[in-house]
Amino acid sequence: MLSRVQSASHRAVFFSPRQRVEFSHAICHESNLHFVLVARAAVDVLEDSEIVAFYTPNSRNIGFTIPYKHEGEDKDYEPDFIARLRNGLNLVIEIKGGGGKIFNPDAVPAKTAASTKWCEAVTNVGTFGPWAYAFCDARDAVHLKQVLREKLAAHGHGSVSVPYTIVDPKHGRPGEDCVPVISLRSVSALPKSDPGDDLFNGTLGAELATWPGHPPFAPGMFVAKIFGDAMAPAIPAGAYCLFRRVPPSFNPEGKIVLVRDAAIHDRHTGGMWTVRRCHYLSPPDPASGQMQHLYELRGENPTASPFLLKVPTPDALDARAEFLTVLSSQT
Repeated sequence: MLSRVQSASHRAVFFSPRQRVEFSHAICHESNLHFVLVARAAVDVLEDSEIVAFYTPNSRNIGFTIPYKHEGEDKDYEPDFIARLRNGLNLVIEIKGGGGKIFNPDAVPAKTAASTKWCEAVTNVGTFGPWAYAFCDARDAVHLKQVLREKLAAHGHGSVSVPYTIVDPKHGRPGEDCVPVISLRSVSALPKSDPGDDLFNGTLGAELATWPGHPPFAPGMFVAKIFGDAMAPAIPAGAYCLFRRVPPSFNPEGKIVLVRDAAIHDRHTGGMWTVRRCHYLSPPDPASGQMQHLYELRGENPTASPFLLKVPTPDALDARAEFLTVLSSQT
């Protein structure tokens, strides 16, 4: 079995930071619309999950395969994703939606058995750390999110250290006795709308968090993880922080805010958004030909380069959320 394991994994598995995974790699070789929707749901969960440290779609550019036997023939099976959880476990993930079994339903048990044995064998070798296999069978893309979250929680439970207590969603009251845990990427991707709208539209099923000594919760608050040290020491790299969604009329002057703008290229987030302290520089000056309002987003870390933003009106500055505090257990 060990020789088959070594020969099957003829390329190194590369784990990408969550903020830099290219979603197109997950579906570029698939023409089935159903799979595309389910794969997108899986990427959403892996991107937002605080249990996941790194993950990668197992595209043909990686070539990670597991050998199995079906109907007397030796075949190779290519799982959909590989994730490394924060407790050090490497999780091989196969996703199947309601139509996912249509292609070859009889092969599913053989693939599952082979993958489970493969993970056990590699774990026993010890060189590449612990491995496990998660088969996610769901009715559709919406159900897949629930199933994958449950699999991640089951494999990450106990050894995952977060500075908050996860609240049972059946009993939690978001904005009252708990707040959702949601990635800053997800918040920055939401439509810029009135905070009275559903802040977490499309992200139902997120973890709900509480912790000792938390400030009074209110609607629109959420917990998110900071990536990078641009705001250190005020916000340490990797800190979990409490944020609050802000209205369009919010004045960000001097505050630490989540801002989205095409002029932002944050190497830590890999996107057009960042968390920095906002400073208003100057109004339009027709005499000099400057017709826009100038803002500067500054980090607390002196090595962090500022971002200069130009907007036609102050209301056009796309501030999404205000930083409130680092979770108490980290201060």
